[in-house]
Amino acid sequence: MRVALTTGPLSIPPTYFVVEHARFLADEIDFSLFAPSVSLDEALPFPVRSAMSLRPGSRLDTVRVQLMRAAVRRSIRAFRPDAVHQHFATWSLPAADVARHDRVPMLTTLHGYDVFALDRPAKGVWGRITRKNLTATLANTARFLTVSEWLAGEAVARGVPADRVEVHYQGVDTSIFTPDASPGASADAEPVVLFVGGLVEHKGVRDVLDASIALASRLAHRLVLIGDGPLRPLVDQRAAEHPHITPLGLLPRALLLEHYRAARVLLVASRRHEGREESAGLVALEAQSSGTPVVATRTGGLPEMVRDGVTGTLVPERDPRALAAALEDWLRLDAERYASAARDARSFVESERDARTQAGRLRELYESAVSGLR
Repeated sequence: MRVALTTGPLSIPPTYFVVEHARFLADEIDFSLFAPSVSLDEALPFPVRSAMSLRPGSRLDTVRVQLMRAAVRRSIRAFRPDAVHQHFATWSLPAADVARHDRVPMLTTLHGYDVFALDRPAKGVWGRITRKNLTATLANTARFLTVSEWLAGEAVARGVPADRVEVHYQGVDTSIFTPDASPGASADAEPVVLFVGGLVEHKGVRDVLDASIALASRLAHRLVLIGDGPLRPLVDQRAAEHPHITPLGLLPRALLLEHYRAARVLLVASRRHEGREESAGLVALEAQSSGTPVVATRTGGLPEMVRDGVTGTLVPERDPRALAAALEDWLRLDAERYASAARDARSFVESERDARTQAGRLRELYESAVSGLR
């Protein structure tokens, strides 16, 4: 079977999830990755074809790259795929063209912001381009894959046909994200609270900082933040004022694993912002796979990534006090109960969110689409 893996401008890191399942199927399925622009810091086990280089932060290039539609379409057609797997409905025109003209089944993985864009007004050039992509996706996709049950509901509520929607969880590689020999242990005297994600409003960075600062007055700990974004100046300012806060910026996956293992707990404080919510929350799975419990907010698809009271704690969003209280519970938990929670966290990911298992499910979806069966 030949599958064209298609997407918009791709950068790895951080968007490993676009190719993660295909990595595990590369020995069984003939993949090629097609994108208008690609930036890779590591090799992939299948060919990568892109139309142009994209200058980071260039809005002009972001518009220009949409004009690469014909070049990307020709490249996909030359591959002669049996199926097309599109990631993100907002960059789908080349894939939709091939699906329509060559009668090739198209599967589209919806990741969240593309779903929220379905009911957003088409303002300006970029809005009209986005609307054209979304319309093409709805018209030509045989099967929509959503990364959580919650997102499936949101997609159907916005007009995606329910009979074409399947939940396909994004898995994490449990052979990479593995526990340390002594879960939760750290070389530091103080326990570590870890945040991993974009330093942006919808990730709840302000709540993370406020919760940690409030907790520091009664319980010593370190807050380590990994990631970058427009709120980096705020994070740096708070770090200058509160020495227990350490921003590290972006890190490669190998170093990220070390921090997961060293942390006592991962904090995922995502919140609804400008109509957008967290669709899944892969960092929560990576941490649990590494044997680290998670404190997360009840927003979007995040509750599907944590077993509340077993592998972590769920709290209301936009509530730094609740975050601080949950963190304190985990930081004060006795060693035996903590070790049990760490084992449960690992077991949950191994049994329900392992990338190999999810890759097997994806292979079944490809086979079903190609055969025309549901």
